[in-house]
Amino acid sequence: MIPFRFLRQAGLSLAFLVVLWMSGSPAAFAQTLVINELLASNQAANVDEDNEASDWIELYNAGSVAVNLAGYTITDAANDPAQWTFPAVTLAPRAYLLVWASGKDRANPASLHTNFKLGAGGEFLGLYSPTGEVVDSFTFGPQTVDVSFGRLPDGSANFAFMQTPTPAAANRGDAPPEVTLTFSQPQGVYQGNVTVAMSTNHPEGEIRYTLNGNEPWAQSTLYSQPLTFSRVTVLRARVFVQGEAKTSIASRTYIVNDNPQLPIIAIATAPANFWDPDIGIYVNPFGEGEAWERPVDVAFIENGVTQFAAPAGIRIHGNSSRVDAKKSLRLYFRSDYGQSYLNYRVFPQKTLSTFKRLVLYAPSGDQASGSSTFTMIDDALTHSVWHEIGGIISAFRPVALYLNNEYWGLYWIRERIDDEYIIGNFGITDMDLHRAQWGTSEPELREGDAVFWDETFGFFERNDLRVPANYEQVKNRYVHIENFTDYHIMNIFGANWDWPHNNLDRFHDRAGDPRWRWIMWDTGAAWRHASPNHPTLTWATRDEVRTDLKFNDDESLLWSTFMLRRLLQNSEYRQFFINRFADLMNTTLASRNVESHLNQLLAMMMPEIERELTRWGLEDHSLWERNINAVRNFIYERPAYQREQIMEKFGLSGMATVTILPPEGEGSITLNTITPGNLPWQGEYFRGVPITVRANPSPGYAFQQWNDPSLPAQPEISINLSRDIELQAIFTTESDTFFLSTPIISAVTTNSATIEWRTNKPALAQVEFGATAAYGQQTPWSATYTTNHKVTLSSLSAETLYHFRVRNRDREDNEIMSADSMFTTRAVSPLRVAARVEIDLHNEWEFFACRVFNQSEAANITAVVLTTQDEYAFDLFRNGRSFIVTPDVGENNDDVTAREVTLTFAGQGLPPGASDENGEDNDLDWQAHAMQITVHFSDGNVLSGAAVNVGDSDDGNPNLWAVDLSLEGGAALGKTGAESAQTASLPTEFALGPNYPNPFNASTLWRIDLPESGQLRAVIYNLQGQKVVDVAEQRRPAGQHAMRWDGKNAAGQQVSSGVYLLRLIFEAESGARQMVTRRLILLR
Repeated sequence: MIPFRFLRQAGLSLAFLVVLWMSGSPAAFAQTLVINELLASNQAANVDEDNEASDWIELYNAGSVAVNLAGYTITDAANDPAQWTFPAVTLAPRAYLLVWASGKDRANPASLHTNFKLGAGGEFLGLYSPTGEVVDSFTFGPQTVDVSFGRLPDGSANFAFMQTPTPAAANRGDAPPEVTLTFSQPQGVYQGNVTVAMSTNHPEGEIRYTLNGNEPWAQSTLYSQPLTFSRVTVLRARVFVQGEAKTSIASRTYIVNDNPQLPIIAIATAPANFWDPDIGIYVNPFGEGEAWERPVDVAFIENGVTQFAAPAGIRIHGNSSRVDAKKSLRLYFRSDYGQSYLNYRVFPQKTLSTFKRLVLYAPSGDQASGSSTFTMIDDALTHSVWHEIGGIISAFRPVALYLNNEYWGLYWIRERIDDEYIIGNFGITDMDLHRAQWGTSEPELREGDAVFWDETFGFFERNDLRVPANYEQVKNRYVHIENFTDYHIMNIFGANWDWPHNNLDRFHDRAGDPRWRWIMWDTGAAWRHASPNHPTLTWATRDEVRTDLKFNDDESLLWSTFMLRRLLQNSEYRQFFINRFADLMNTTLASRNVESHLNQLLAMMMPEIERELTRWGLEDHSLWERNINAVRNFIYERPAYQREQIMEKFGLSGMATVTILPPEGEGSITLNTITPGNLPWQGEYFRGVPITVRANPSPGYAFQQWNDPSLPAQPEISINLSRDIELQAIFTTESDTFFLSTPIISAVTTNSATIEWRTNKPALAQVEFGATAAYGQQTPWSATYTTNHKVTLSSLSAETLYHFRVRNRDREDNEIMSADSMFTTRAVSPLRVAARVEIDLHNEWEFFACRVFNQSEAANITAVVLTTQDEYAFDLFRNGRSFIVTPDVGENNDDVTAREVTLTFAGQGLPPGASDENGEDNDLDWQAHAMQITVHFSDGNVLSGAAVNVGDSDDGNPNLWAVDLSLEGGAALGKTGAESAQTASLPTEFALGPNYPNPFNASTLWRIDLPESGQLRAVIYNLQGQKVVDVAEQRRPAGQHAMRWDGKNAAGQQVSSGVYLLRLIFEAESGARQMVTRRLILLR
């Protein structure tokens, strides 16, 4: 029976993109063995020996010599060149070979079948020699049913579609024209209604569409006129000719009048795939395997642009979390859907750009729909810190998920831990990959078998690891000690009580380094689910049932602590474990560092959290903030408890402070497993546990001694701590060696850079530099012999990558030079101009600002600042214009008079002028009756003046007036232009404009559009989730409003520099409730 996930009509688009991984023109194409033809959507063209219409690939030998294909490989995954290997098959000159891409994996020369299928949506295809060299490769685009794609003529560099496939025969080109389906508007986020028109190039084509996620068929609604959407809508369409589908299904999600604050994952699927009582995966959450996989179209939208859109399969992901209202989901990219792999760099923290599966992760036990202690950040926090340590992580990023026409909440998109993860991250194709199973040491086999795991576990059972030779065998064959130790320390420190009997993944390379390595996964039970004094170290090393630590502990779980227990019996490992724990608590796991990871994650997700909580029905939104504060408290309280538990576990007497001082001479000190920077440095270590200290001299220096004469004069020593200690390494120069230190780049500007370095002998200095490694320019040799060198390069170009190397010549004319280094000059940064407009504020006028840019230099212009109760100031940048100022209501502001505008230039520069980045006139304007504003400019000590004339309108309506700036002699400095504007109409939707300036110093202002009257509240929070001040809480009428924050807390005190969050809550009189969050950057 065909699995349900395949019950989807194949795509029929002829649109394609061919990328040849070869050079030269078609005339120069001289390859002999090529992939000549392929059929990626075979329904009735031909069948294999099983009478099945499988996909196929045709090879062609265009040469004059027969080719033995033994050891050649073919693949549809660029990161796995050896995906399928040819047996000993000889391809004669000018002969063809048909290879079925069926997934059946057969090496019978009479009928070859690869272990993969082709993706009808287009994908990579590559042929490799036995030594791994590329023989032929390209990427083909979307394919149509029973139409092949190949080279015309055979063996050439030209590709074409073929209406009549020619397996194992000469290619013939007779493909029909491509049928297209075009949308007038791209999918994405729209404020205000959006109208979408569709069209096709086929004269008889009918466009059928749906708006609820269902796949369009010949009986679906016939498109006849443009469609207008006022809310989130998924539009799925297809072209039919006489009832036959001529294109694949095209899905577009229009997020209208919604306000997601994160990148978007949009999923389009037939509602029955989720909600049907018989086949729906959401209402049958415990269904697993291919039988419970359903077809979807998935799109990723970031910064308003669709970054990828692909067909895929989807399943429910997880174990116990399947009962939650908000479930984790898993995406599968397969050739059956049209695309074998997703080719996109999803995660900024990794360079991977090929994915077979992805997880949309709703943290198990850590979400609003499933836990009162939720934060939705615990697992991401573990992975973020673990990544800094150097651990193996599943990459992550937060997204806003839309399922058909509904916002589904905040999710974390993740890599799935499976064979493709190991292949992509480590290049290992032959592996054992296991996940722990509750209640048994027998693993869940994700890949491979349990033979080597049984050998490993058996070695631990049968051998005394106190014997050094046995411990060496563990380190060299069975366990990657550093990874194993860090993995356990990370879980223990984070108090992950749902581990190690659960959520434990490990793998090893069957063809290379055999040692097991552990992968972090699902630590949603860490950080605050247990108290800061939770005895996780005791839990992770227990040798008996401890229901006092976990109510459902039993004998079957003790296997999970066995390996760590046995290792800790070895004195060498015990010392390493304790010192590594101390090293990490002094660095990566230090409270301030962990908190910085927390703050970074909060900054990513906090703008979306209000929508998430509302979506999943949490009435008390402050609960999330309290839970976040509980995590923060845990971070600061955990280290003291953890040190006490380590001392209790190992019978240690106390702590000692190790201080590392800056060295004499040049070099560094490695303490156990870390090399601290930013000296002097202090850390807490355990008394009675020897630490290892190593002095590392810089090139040209030699270690002489330690500052403490009682310590051996050796570069590497062991110290058994009994008290606090200060360590300083003393390095001396090696007199026969002429050397230089690594050059340091400092003071980089738009047109200059300063380079500093040292030599161990007095020397002259020169710098070679240029836009390439060929340099081409050099500074003059310096005139003085010195050991400290500082050279400033000037007259550089802005935003340019420069190569450089430094040269030195000593008194004996010996020369040395550094390796090539690089730096990039800064972008042009316009000069800051201070300016002030004094305006009498009558009738409580309020003003808002709109940022614009200069067309020629794209210079930022900021912003409006209320300096006193009746005075506004604004800042300008060189070669740009500031803002548009209008009253709060659309009436003539008869009582508003301007006194004076004063602009003082801070250095060289030009006054405001030109137009914005789109060529529109967003000028230094305001609404007022006739007046004259005096503008003064100063350039150095020279003061010049100009007049700005503002007139009233003929019809009595307020105008937006431009500024014409000129010098006193009449010389034009630039005219901004002018526009008329009618009285503003009421906004049609709730909106929060960007704040200006941002970053800000004294105060910042933001605009608010209210479509109706209601209660408006603005609150400022810090990144710790703590409320700083209520900016406003009052009823406001419909219209455009503005609010300001002066950088002070509720007590009227100035707050420190940093990132703050503005949360705006609007409760309309109609009952609608809107929330939005913005980041504000305060710089003192």
